[in-house]
This record gives sequence, structure tokens and C-alpha cells, in this order.
Amino acid sequence: MGGAPLPWYDQGLKLADEGVRLAPEVALAWFSRGRIWVQRAEALPREQREACEAYDRALADFAEALRLKPGYGDALARLATTEYRRADLEAERGGDPREGFRRARGHYAAMGAQRATMISARRGARTSVRLAQWEAEHGADTRGDLRAALGELDEVLRRWPGNVDALWWRAVAGQKPVEPPPLPEPRIPDEGAGNSRFGFEKHLEHFLVENWDRTPLAQEWALHEVGGDIQGYGCQFRTSVGPID
Repeated sequence: MGGAPLPWYDQGLKLADEGVRLAPEVALAWFSRGRIWVQRAEALPREQREACEAYDRALADFAEALRLKPGYGDALARLATTEYRRADLEAERGGDPREGFRRARGHYAAMGAQRATMISARRGARTSVRLAQWEAEHGADTRGDLRAALGELDEVLRRWPGNVDALWWRAVAGQKPVEPPPLPEPRIPDEGAGNSRFGFEKHLEHFLVENWDRTPLAQEWALHEVGGDIQGYGCQFRTSVGPID
């Protein structure tokens, strides 16, 4: 369930509809409305068909934004994530999510072709695992999708050794879904050892980056990367006058 009441999203959609009407050739207008549709979908009970329909409306808006502005990275990222969530919801409702997962995987691959990052590679591999898991649970032939999942995860680990999420999904690939492990408790530095509050802040910053995908913030925000570098850019943004948190 989302944090805002549904009428807020409905009012936002009215304003976004007007934006699309006034500037139908502007990709940002479609992208902005798509984001509100996603938020509305996630504010609805998952058992309601209306949640699926809201995701479908979001997907259509993100696709139109990409048509108007080919290579629109933010729209492509939202398209991939929303396709994954829509397929996951379809599976939860007892439907067949395979085409949705495959479309999501294709979008993540397109993201990687634009600019190879750990996030796009890892999420694409995760999508392949979820697809193989669903097929295994329903007696379908998993061999092709399982091979793809393992290959993608191995590539993530080759390029980013020790990635916790890739190791986790590599371990459960082809098995029944299990709950992700709980976030580890952050270790509080010993103030008596001479650590300042700035050292503690740096520790928490590292902890958030390492566990980002399992925090509520990851549902709406992605860490900023440049050339696959999260630590150098996702923690503190570099400017001409120094880093900004």
C-alpha cells in the first residue's frame, strides 16, 4: 500500500492528463503521468484488478515517452521496473506472468546496451530467475530460462565480484521463491576508539548503498551511477565546488 490517499493520485492524474493534452509531443508529459499511474497501482490492494490496469496505463505512458524520445533512459528504466512489477503481480494473482517477465528482461537488456551498469544487469538477471522459478512451480520447461538466469548472474559476478544480491539470486536460481535475507544490523563504531560522527555517517552511507535494493527507497529511487560507479557518484554527487550528499 502507498502512503498517500487515492484521491491525491486521482487529482495528480487529472493534472497530468491536462499536461499530456497541452503538450502531447513532449516525452516528459507522458513520463510524468506514467509515474503517477505506478504510484496509484501500488496504493491499491494487490488483489484488485484495478492495480493491474493502473500498471498497464503506466506502461503505455512510458512506451509513448520512449517513442517520442528514443533513448530516454529514465523512461526505459521505469518501463523495465514497471513491467517486472506487473508480471510479479500477475503471478501473485494466479495468472501467467511469463511474457511480462520476458518483456522486462528485454528492457533491462536495452538499458545495459545503452549504458552497462550493475543495477540493470542485476535486475535483468533477477527477472530471469523469477521467470525460471514460476516455470518450475507450474511444470514448464525451465532449462532455457534457467540457463539464461545463471549466465546473467555469473556475468554480474564476473564484472562486480562479491555483489550480495547476485550471489543471493545465484543461490536460489531454479528453486522455489524464498524471502530475501533480512538486512544486517549496522555495526555502530566504537566512539571510544576515536571515531567521529563523520566516520559513523560514512559507515551508514556504505550500509545503505550495499543494501539499497532491499530498502523501501529502492521502489521509487535508483542510485546515481556514472560508468557503473555507484560509490563515487551514488553516495556523494561531485560538483566543481566539492561533493554533495
